[in-house]
Amino acid sequence: MRLRVSAGPRSATYMVEIRRGLLADVGAMVRGKWKIDRVFVLTNTTVHAHWYAALNKALADAGIRCYPMVIGDGERYKNVAVYHRIIGRLAEEHADRQSLLLTLGGGVIGDLGGFVAATYMRGIDLVHVPTTLVAQIDSSIGGKTAIDHARAKNMIGCFYHPRRVLTDPDVLATLPKREFRNGLFEAIKIGLVCNPELHAFIQLGLDKIRGGNKRRIFQMVSRCVREKVKVVDRDPCDRGFRAILNFGHTFGHALETSADYRGLGHGEAVGWGMLLALRLSEHLGYCAGAHVQESYAMIRHLLPQKKRIGENAGRLWQTMLHDKKAVDGRVNFILLKSIGKPIKITVTRRMFNKALDTL
Repeated sequence: MRLRVSAGPRSATYMVEIRRGLLADVGAMVRGKWKIDRVFVLTNTTVHAHWYAALNKALADAGIRCYPMVIGDGERYKNVAVYHRIIGRLAEEHADRQSLLLTLGGGVIGDLGGFVAATYMRGIDLVHVPTTLVAQIDSSIGGKTAIDHARAKNMIGCFYHPRRVLTDPDVLATLPKREFRNGLFEAIKIGLVCNPELHAFIQLGLDKIRGGNKRRIFQMVSRCVREKVKVVDRDPCDRGFRAILNFGHTFGHALETSADYRGLGHGEAVGWGMLLALRLSEHLGYCAGAHVQESYAMIRHLLPQKKRIGENAGRLWQTMLHDKKAVDGRVNFILLKSIGKPIKITVTRRMFNKALDTL
């Protein structure tokens, strides 16, 4: 599947291509668009062990040399110090404004690599090759780049769209079960806010998807990407409508920040965030009924069976006040009127505490 994405009113569009086995053809695809003989590849230690050799071969077969830049695996490496280290490596290798940076990894690598590409010499070309479910269906599309700050996740960043996104769902086969489950939370989010049919497809096929059925996974990735592209096309620079994709993220990001980005996966945090948003939607009278209860039960079942999360309500509330989505001291949540019909609401501390107590 090939989809064209809008990069804003004054910017060129770019393509997202999704195909099983695509990784083997990345070199030919890069060579067909860029007249270059080297590519800088940003990846992490885990992905490097699984997929760098295959990528390197694909590029070498096309006459392109790889310059790998390998960082640790995890959200805690998406910081200013690592950013400076990568910039330094590019400078040492005499990367210029015609250079191409290719990210091979998940959301952390894509966000960090995007920010590097946007700011090195005021912008070099960027290609994403996403290797996690979260990155394939969400973070690689839409041009959001960022590094984290101690006060809040993604506080430092800008919009910088890739020139291409090359997605091979088969690489998901090496994902640990927990990491794949993290991506499922994002897929569920897209279905809940965008398309009831997609939500039903995931819900009914969840066992096959979790069991590694490649056909079902390809279908899920393709359908999620199609919905994400529709939202980005309507709001390329996140000025309003695109906020619906923040469903579950306001509280989720606060949980990640409070945990110092350790021990709690991004998808798991978003899962808890969606549970809270569903409870708020019910308590405020926006939605109720069997469909909402089924969605709540599905998300809760996917989450680790641990004690109730978010005991420090005061600290979490303060973290949300520093979130980039907060405006004039108001905490905004995306809630649901029904599946596929999101609504943006300002939530008070009292509303938040009441909903938190019911998780």
